[in-house]
Amino acid sequence: MVSVGKSAPKLFPPKDGEIHAMRFTMEGGPDQKVVTYHVIATRYTLAQLTDVFARRVDRVIVDKTGIDGEFDFTLDLSPDEGSASLTDASMLLAAMKEQLGFNIRSEKAVVDYYEIDGVDKAAAGN
Repeated sequence: MVSVGKSAPKLFPPKDGEIHAMRFTMEGGPDQKVVTYHVIATRYTLAQLTDVFARRVDRVIVDKTGIDGEFDFTLDLSPDEGSASLTDASMLLAAMKEQLGFNIRSEKAVVDYYEIDGVDKAAAGN
């Protein structure tokens, strides 16, 4: 669950003419290993942000901030020696807490999901 921390979240209003986008760039060290991932998001809602990160870490992240609207933000993700992957949940969640100012807690929550029982092939020409 993501909620607002003790201080105001570090989100910025989008600039005129910006498009909805998220870019990931990598910065390597002298040994060519990834030292930092730099994430730049423009015109992202918090629901979209949590959805992107939830898919990366294969967990459900519930946005309980109550903050609406689109924002710009940046994150610098520095992996540990053992993991140089953007799917490292602890790295992503720590960055959301430390750099964006959100509280991150693990808790049980009711979430909606879809279960597909089967798929039928439709006849052509319908």
